[in-house]
Amino acid sequence: MSTANTQNNVSGARRWKPYPVYKDSGIEWLGQIPAHWEAIPVKRLARIVNGATPRSSEADFWEGEIAWATPDDLGQLRTRFLKDTARHITKEGYASCGTTLVPPGSLVLSTRAPIGHLAVASREVCMNQGCRGLVLEKHDSSGYRYFSLLAARLILQSLGEGSTFRELPRDTLANVVLPNPSLQERSGIAGYLDRETAKIDALVDKKARLIELLQEKRTALITHAVTEGLDPNVPLKDSGIEWLGEIPAHWEIVPLKWLAHCYSGNAIDANYVEASLHQYTQVRVIGGNGLMGYTSKANVARPVLAIGRVGALCGNVHRVDPPAWVTDNALILEVDTQTFAYSYLQAILLSRNLNDLAAKTAQPLITGTQVRDQRLPCPPMREQQAIATFLDRETAKIDALLAKIQEAIKLLKEYRTALISAAVTGKIDVRGQPGEAYS
Repeated sequence: MSTANTQNNVSGARRWKPYPVYKDSGIEWLGQIPAHWEAIPVKRLARIVNGATPRSSEADFWEGEIAWATPDDLGQLRTRFLKDTARHITKEGYASCGTTLVPPGSLVLSTRAPIGHLAVASREVCMNQGCRGLVLEKHDSSGYRYFSLLAARLILQSLGEGSTFRELPRDTLANVVLPNPSLQERSGIAGYLDRETAKIDALVDKKARLIELLQEKRTALITHAVTEGLDPNVPLKDSGIEWLGEIPAHWEIVPLKWLAHCYSGNAIDANYVEASLHQYTQVRVIGGNGLMGYTSKANVARPVLAIGRVGALCGNVHRVDPPAWVTDNALILEVDTQTFAYSYLQAILLSRNLNDLAAKTAQPLITGTQVRDQRLPCPPMREQQAIATFLDRETAKIDALLAKIQEAIKLLKEYRTALISAAVTGKIDVRGQPGEAYS
């Protein structure tokens, strides 16, 4: 979907009109604003409330009924409203840390890395020291203030200070200048953006669901091909392996340990890894989750599979052609190529979902022994190659569709951001749009 089509589908085919007269706001990021608007600092728009944390060692301070917001609470929201928090504190905990509850309708902003997560409180809430509350005037439009701070996010992030972690100081936040139309106009812009962003979000959700369906189709296609082959009429037999089920009657089941070596890759100093190709660093560095960068030396001189061995995504399987360096976050699997084609073996191991073998601890881990203990279907080599060719062709079609949908989602999100910025800074005049309460 092109940008133009995306915008037309969301808002109809129309050209946005500017306001009749503009003036210089005197603020670089705002630029020109409508002549009848003001540009004023946050400290004139809201009362700023700092956050704080009760002592973690005091059990009586925790698991109460008072909502206690952190940057993580704000970062995980799919809506602008903060309805609850992951943790709560007691009245004693609240009294001990000297923070202040902010009322419903206040803005809660993360001011310690990551800076710029934002929500409108749906209930009374206090915050930790990574957040600050902005208590608005009783009749102010929290919607407009929310969208204007979204538009200013990059400015807020650029004003962060500190080397260990970046923080937006209270006084710096207080002096950030935001646009300030009339209350009636603020409410109208917020209502307009509510409707338009809801349309965009609905389109993004539909496309995200389509991605899920395509990924499920891709997985099912691979699983069917590597476990049942390409001939729908071939007789089947029970493999005797629970995860595998029935396989073609002429296929064998072989223990991988008879045919393969599996061992850990080697650590590499980050100073020797470049993010992109250079004249002297053209060897791919492969970790448990795939390509990590490029270096100058290799520890792999023949085709192998790299299998993620540690972390939540352990069990990922990557085909690695030499020269390459496989790190110690991955296992290296070398196999008898007279029995298994690497492309087929990669696909069958992906279908096996090696992550299921991982120890369910804080740091999941799989071992080379667990990989080599697998018993796998082994079609004739010609059939393995045919399956690999089929999967290359068919998964390439799905991957191309996925890429188009992901690009469309990217464009929708870019359009959403641009629309919010244009509306709250007055670059477009949304007065008189259908349903607006002002003209």
